[in-house]
Amino acid sequence: MLLSDGAQTRGMLTPLQGATLASEPKIRVYTLVLGTNHGTLGYGLGGIERRFPVRPDPVTLAAIARTTGGQAYRVQTAARIKQVYRKLGSSITRRHGSREISSWFSGVAGLLLLSSLSVARLTGARLP
Repeated sequence: MLLSDGAQTRGMLTPLQGATLASEPKIRVYTLVLGTNHGTLGYGLGGIERRFPVRPDPVTLAAIARTTGGQAYRVQTAARIKQVYRKLGSSITRRHGSREISSWFSGVAGLLLLSSLSVARLTGARLP
């Protein structure tokens, strides 16, 4: 889930390049467009405050969702965000699985045996 205004402010990878990378392993991205057309952010230094517009970019976020097989949502209220979360929460699943790792321990034991034999050979120690 990506909550954003859609504007790229950092990084070298464009949003659509990131979406393409996410789509290769079939990671679906659901986008929530935040903000209003009249929104601004302010920053100040030394008593001087400057404001700049931060309009949302729903076109970019919709393209990200479309590229990855997800869905784009436009939200402007907290109630709408909760509604989208409820909808997505019932459709997104987790996959639990088991993996056999006993061979890893056997491999580590084998490496320790070989390294101890090598050290014994280098130091000239003999087995009784």
